[in-house]
Amino acid sequence: MQNSTASSNRQSGPLIANNFSYSKTSIKKSICQISQHYDVTCISEKQKTALSKELFDAHIINAIEHAILSLPLQSIQDSFSKVLSPELPLDLVAMYRYKVSLNKNKLDLSPAKAIDEKFLFIMSKLSEQHNSGC
Repeated sequence: MQNSTASSNRQSGPLIANNFSYSKTSIKKSICQISQHYDVTCISEKQKTALSKELFDAHIINAIEHAILSLPLQSIQDSFSKVLSPELPLDLVAMYRYKVSLNKNKLDLSPAKAIDEKFLFIMSKLSEQHNSGC
């Protein structure tokens, strides 16, 4: 007799990978295409929001990550102890590298830490692809 509660006990949610319909190849191709539109080391608020939408549409980030990445600069500043100028373009690679470094010695596996590390990985890949081509 099968256990009918096994499927209901499975974890799911924004940080649980439960959609495997997108291959590594399709994600790499999407990152390559998206990288041609954005320089994540020099990006405006408007471009950052558009980038977030493209990453979401390509299934590289989920809805919660899309909402977080789309937050305006002031919301991101609130998580930093330093002040960023709203007139200056953002360097998303440096910003997420800084955020990850703040949490480097923390041993917990909080969702915020995981998202920052994921964003750093994505922004680094986008920057590499933007600078070198696909």
